[in-house]
Amino acid sequence: MFHLAWPRIDPDYMLNYSINWHFQYISSLSQALAYCHGKCVIHRDIKPENLLLDHKGRLKIADFGWSVQSSNKRKTMCGTLDYLAPEMVEHRDHDHAVDNWTLGILCYEFLYGNPPFEAESQKDTFKRIVKIDLSFPPTPNVSAEARNLIKSTEPLLLSSVIGEMDKKPTDPDARDPEKPFSLADFEIGRPLGKGKFGRVYLAREVKSHFVVALKVIFKEQIEKYRLHHQLRREMEIQTSLRHPNILRLFGWFDDDERIFLILEYAHGGELYGLLKENGHLTEQQAATVSLSLLSLNVA
Repeated sequence: MFHLAWPRIDPDYMLNYSINWHFQYISSLSQALAYCHGKCVIHRDIKPENLLLDHKGRLKIADFGWSVQSSNKRKTMCGTLDYLAPEMVEHRDHDHAVDNWTLGILCYEFLYGNPPFEAESQKDTFKRIVKIDLSFPPTPNVSAEARNLIKSTEPLLLSSVIGEMDKKPTDPDARDPEKPFSLADFEIGRPLGKGKFGRVYLAREVKSHFVVALKVIFKEQIEKYRLHHQLRREMEIQTSLRHPNILRLFGWFDDDERIFLILEYAHGGELYGLLKENGHLTEQQAATVSLSLLSLNVA
C-alpha cells in the first residue's frame, strides 16, 4: 500500500467554481463528444456517473462499455433509463444524436437537480421520454434562454469543435511495446470502486511512478455473461481516443483469472457526487450557462 500527497485544487478554478462549473462541464462534454463523433464513436451511456473529474476539476468521459465505432445507424437498446433518447426507447435505429440528447438532459439536471423525465415506474418514464413530456417547475426560477436551450438540440451539434490534446511524457504506454505490462509492474493502492464484473484500484507504475487507476475484470464473469466482444470493442475504442476530456486507456494485460485495464486516474471522482452536493444553478448562473453554450455553436 502506498500514500500520495495529492496536488492542491487550482485556486483560480475554485474562485470561479460556483458560477462556472456547470458551463465548464457541458462545454467540455460537448467538445469531447464532437471529437468522438468525428471518429464515428457513439458512447451511448452518457450520465453523471460516467463523467469523472481530475484534480483540476476537468471533466473526463469514462466507461465505454456500451460504445460503438461505426458510420452506420445502430439497433441495440442500451444505456441508462433517465438518459435514453426517444429513438432508443422505441427500438428505432439510432446514431450519434443519442449522445447529443444527453447534453440536454444534463443541462436540465444541472439546473433543476433531477433528470427531466423521472417517473414512478420505468414504463411511465419511457412514456414521458417518447412524448418528450418536458415541463419546467416554477422553482428554481430558470431563465427563458436556459429553457430554450434544453428544448433545442441544434446548439448541441458541435461536430467541428475539437479540443487540444494533453501531453504526458511519462505515460506508461511510452514503454517498449515488446515488453507488456504485468501485475509486478504496479504498486496497488486503495480500492476506488467496484462493479458487477470487477473492481478498480489506485495503482502506481513502479518504474515511472506514474499513478493510474487499475480496473480488474474477472474472466469468470466475462465468460458467464458472454461479454468477450463488448469488452474487446470497449478496449479498442477507448485506446484509440486521445482528447483531454476523455479518460485515457493506456493499455491492458491479463493473467489466468483476471484482465487488467490501465486507466487514467481521475482524482476528483464522479460528477454525480458533485452534482448532488451542489444542486442547481441560480437564475443568473443559468443565463450564463445558456448564453455561453449558444456561443459554442459552430455553423
